[in-house]
Amino acid sequence: MERNSVSVALENQVLVAIIPQAQAQYFDFETKEWKPLPSMAQLTDATTCFCAEYAGNHLYVAAKKEEYFVMYRYDTGLDTVVRYNRDLCKIYDEKPAMVQCFDPELNEWKSKASTNSSHFGSSLFVVNGRLCIAGGTGFSGAPVEIYDEQNKKWSYVEQSRIPQNNLGAVEIEGRVYFIINNFPVDSGIRIPSGEKYPVPLDEWENLRKVNSNAVLCYLPVRNESLKAE
Repeated sequence: MERNSVSVALENQVLVAIIPQAQAQYFDFETKEWKPLPSMAQLTDATTCFCAEYAGNHLYVAAKKEEYFVMYRYDTGLDTVVRYNRDLCKIYDEKPAMVQCFDPELNEWKSKASTNSSHFGSSLFVVNGRLCIAGGTGFSGAPVEIYDEQNKKWSYVEQSRIPQNNLGAVEIEGRVYFIINNFPVDSGIRIPSGEKYPVPLDEWENLRKVNSNAVLCYLPVRNESLKAE
């Protein structure tokens, strides 16, 4: 079993937890602990956060301020937060019938085949260029599934080398991820194809101790910004 340098695997980005009305945190992969990130501005008026995505030099956070849906934009260079009008962000709690992906070349959404199982509160992400879904719950459990673009269908991913755990740990094509707060955290662990023994997970227990209201994302952060004030 191999453990790649996380800083290399994640292109020097830091796993950050954005917490409503509280100081942001980052996960130290060396000590396996969540630590405060005092250099990052707080979302002081957000009551709920739904998801976060980094694009360009900005971090976008879909959130709720009291009864209104809003979008926050954090400038990583200036350490400032701008809140957009609520009409720019609408979030609905609906049961999806199938997966849809956006095609930037055609500027349109395209439907994919339905998954084999129901997935509620799951995480949709890409591994080695393939679409995967993991985490959450379903009527018959929530197995890991991967999409075959050529055959237009989903298939289950066997988890024989992942022991029972409460970390949302899954293996996809030899990579170990932890689904924390519906976010896929790349552990940096790479399992050789011939490995038969389960992956030890005990040292990752602190990962799940993040605030349950936090949204996670990867963010480029300078080393000096990780030092607590």
